[in-house]
Amino acid sequence: MLTEAGTVEKLIIRGICGKTPLSVASVEDIIAQVPNATYIRIFESHFTPTTGATLLSLKHNVKISNFILNNISIPITGNKLNAFLERNACRRCHVHYDFKLRNGDNDITRELNKHLNTFGWILTDQISSKLKCMK
Repeated sequence: MLTEAGTVEKLIIRGICGKTPLSVASVEDIIAQVPNATYIRIFESHFTPTTGATLLSLKHNVKISNFILNNISIPITGNKLNAFLERNACRRCHVHYDFKLRNGDNDITRELNKHLNTFGWILTDQISSKLKCMK
């Protein structure tokens, strides 16, 4: 695998197949493979119930300057994800989160998608503000 040498500094990936057929690798599985990446962008961001805790246990060797997660599969709380970034990101790290929108054209789906968009911006703003206040 390209990441075995530990030389990947910039990762832009749509998503990769998981360990079993028809599964997708989780965010923590992908990030664990690139401990020297300063730029991480994952377009299909799959979270598991243990993503936050696993990210906190990872050893990332360099400060992250760009961290972008698009199409997050399930609503998450940012606490452990933010703690990972507080430990591993530089003060001026560009962070962006957005959630996978639901298909449908009815009022309930439109309202849900509106809230998912708002939630992504809230999480993005929350961690960006925390990082700027770090010493």
